[in-house]
Amino acid sequence: MTQQLVQILGAFRLEGTPVSCTPYGCGHINETALVVTDRGRRYILQKINRFTFRDVAGLMANIRAVTEHLRRKTSDPRAVLTLVPTHGGESYLHAQGEYWRVYDFVEDTLCLQLPETDDDFYQSAVGFGTFQQLLTDFPAEQLHETIPNFHNTPDRYRLFREALEKDTMGRAASVQPEVDFVLAHEAVGGKLTAMLRAGELPLRVTHNDTKLNNVMLD
Repeated sequence: MTQQLVQILGAFRLEGTPVSCTPYGCGHINETALVVTDRGRRYILQKINRFTFRDVAGLMANIRAVTEHLRRKTSDPRAVLTLVPTHGGESYLHAQGEYWRVYDFVEDTLCLQLPETDDDFYQSAVGFGTFQQLLTDFPAEQLHETIPNFHNTPDRYRLFREALEKDTMGRAASVQPEVDFVLAHEAVGGKLTAMLRAGELPLRVTHNDTKLNNVMLD
């Protein structure tokens, strides 16, 4: 381990002294590593991508609030991510211009990049559905919008139309069928946002990245 990693890990309340820290997983947003201590405890260390997440404080406040809510509803410690605090009690560390967080490693689980059976898909759906159901009474208005308009479909269409008009690379005509397809579905694409604004849908916590490798299976 580098001296920087030793200092970073030393800021968190780990059980034991770290003896290794190696790259882990297939994520492409944050930098993830598996940490092992001399007491056999395993942790996940992540350097948060500060270019993707400009509001790290808001991001971590969201994670802490949601996981604490979920933990009150389950007796299985593996069912909810567990943030490891710093010695100062914070949910993340800001050091040397970067942001770091640590989770308990969730033992006896696997994460699939591709399904091995039909049941893998089914169980992932159960996981996401359970997540949504347990959060139906969470006060979603308290959450921070850490990437403004990221899930605002009407705004995505606005940007798409602007890009079409500029056609900077001169390629719009070569993909006209695809452009027509996207524009033909504009009303459908913005339906949920419109219903939310009209008060026809309640504001709820959602996962918004419901792919197989975002679920850990027992």
